Amino acid sequence: MSLGRNGVRRPGAARMRDVAEAAQVSTMTVSRALTPPTKVSPEVRARVAEAVRMVGYVPNKLAGSLSSNRSKVIGLVVPSIVNSLFAATIQGISDVLRRHDHQLMIADSGYSLAAEETAICAFLEQRVAGLILHDTTHTPNAVLMIRASGVPVVENGTLTPDPLDMVVSYSNADAARAMTLHLVRLGYRRIGFVSLHAAANARSRDRQRGYRAALEEAGLGFEPGLMLERPPPRLRRRSAGATGGQRRSGRCRLLRRRRPGHGRLPGMRQTGLGRAPARGNCRFRQF
Repeated sequence: MSLGRNGVRRPGAARMRDVAEAAQVSTMTVSRALTPPTKVSPEVRARVAEAVRMVGYVPNKLAGSLSSNRSKVIGLVVPSIVNSLFAATIQGISDVLRRHDHQLMIADSGYSLAAEETAICAFLEQRVAGLILHDTTHTPNAVLMIRASGVPVVENGTLTPDPLDMVVSYSNADAARAMTLHLVRLGYRRIGFVSLHAAANARSRDRQRGYRAALEEAGLGFEPGLMLERPPPRLRRRSAGATGGQRRSGRCRLLRRRRPGHGRLPGMRQTGLGRAPARGNCRFRQF
């Protein structure tokens, strides 16, 4: 809805001409007043701003991006928006972008490279100013689209010797090794390790590699029973026919072994294993 000259609402989305009528200026003047750096006087700019508020006009940023071939939106693809692990990352990115007059658009890939490719395609169609991808592994078609677009790209989640553009991350292998050795120094000798399924997750493979390297470095034997792989929370909820007790069985097998001299790695929290079973049953308590 927009306002006519007499202040009566009329149907249809507010247009630039409605703003011009309300401010008693030309549409060109409205365009100049809304496009920084402003080329109009402060008094005219104030009148236009008041008219924009009065008629409820929202500038068509897409039309502006057609001429510049870029918007002020950054596309972010994360594996899961229900995993609290990514909340701080999303908040930090959003805070920085807001300070620079940009906004964040988020897509959830569900740990699927095909879904990530679809999200990347949608973002590029919207002429995003840049991409942030929480992965360094992508489909060949996604890589082709990104390189052809020329948009800046930041990958994170793990280090890669061949980034698409820029990478901001850390070595998952080194991090897992450091955590395991820290527990060794505290006196633990049977250290459990929990991760997402490694077959389809490079970060999990790197973490397992660091864990096993630390055990070897400390002279501790690797016990397969102390390593547990878990699907992402979303996939666990979709498990057909599995009862709650069945889904917790792996957790029980691993965490019942916790006693003096046993430790766990911090990664257990993100896989839903931050609780230990009470002795003799699968009721969980925080520890």
